[in-house]
Amino acid sequence: MLVFCAQAGRSKETVRAQSGYGLHNNLWLLDERGKFTQLNNTGLSQSNPRGVLFPSFSRDGRQIFWTQVLGNSRLNSAMGRRTMCLGELVFKHGRWKLENIEHYTPGEGKDFYETYGFSPDGKSVLFAAAMDNRQPWFTMNIYTMNIPANNPPQAITNTHSAWNRHAAFSPKGRKITWSSSDGMLLTNLGIGGRLWEKYLRTELWLANQDGTDKCRLTGFNFRNTKEFAGRRAVVGMNAWHPNGQEIALVLMLEKRNYELESKVVILELADNFVAPPPPTAPIPPPAATAPAVPEG
Repeated sequence: MLVFCAQAGRSKETVRAQSGYGLHNNLWLLDERGKFTQLNNTGLSQSNPRGVLFPSFSRDGRQIFWTQVLGNSRLNSAMGRRTMCLGELVFKHGRWKLENIEHYTPGEGKDFYETYGFSPDGKSVLFAAAMDNRQPWFTMNIYTMNIPANNPPQAITNTHSAWNRHAAFSPKGRKITWSSSDGMLLTNLGIGGRLWEKYLRTELWLANQDGTDKCRLTGFNFRNTKEFAGRRAVVGMNAWHPNGQEIALVLMLEKRNYELESKVVILELADNFVAPPPPTAPIPPPAATAPAVPEG
């Protein structure tokens, strides 16, 4: 089966209906019979828009974990006010449904949460959040949390002025990769972080499952690396190959008028990985491959 987000047919939302924002999106399921089922309805409010994004199945296929946008945030966040949801997928009366939905909003800051799925053993989930009181959403950190949530979340990153988003477990769950601006100046992203697509720069980072041994894997923004892109680069979602030897990531590169164009880059993991040298200022000519690390 496949779970995905789709924009409501009568929605007039444009930019913020796309991936990463999810406004006016609903959860849909495509089952093995080829039948589509809408699992929820977030409505079409223009003044207080809601939505969903980043759904994923539990390892046994019985639960779905996703991000729910609840409407406008108190801090005027461009991403809206969010919660994390975990629902049980059941088949009743000839159709699929979500039941026993639980909401998770750990921490004092209640605006930004973003779900990335279950660990390979199915015992924990991976997410990003700005959990401190009045913390700007764009200085989020990466966390894991046991399911059921009987312990506080464990911080994988603990930065106070960096963007940490789009995390993924390695196939055996021993490593976690994510997109981060750590080590680079996080420019003023405007009211509610609305200018992030104009000014943000990020790279792919890696750590052990407990957050130790953090290192930067790529250098798309740094001229002293082979893979220097020659223009502003932002790393988006990433996923590990089941063999643990490759990582696919979305790489967004700046073109004219601050706009970003995207492509998929595949990193081949090297056995002789050495952490990159300290960063130098970012500036131009393009590149190709990036260093990486075996899952171990």
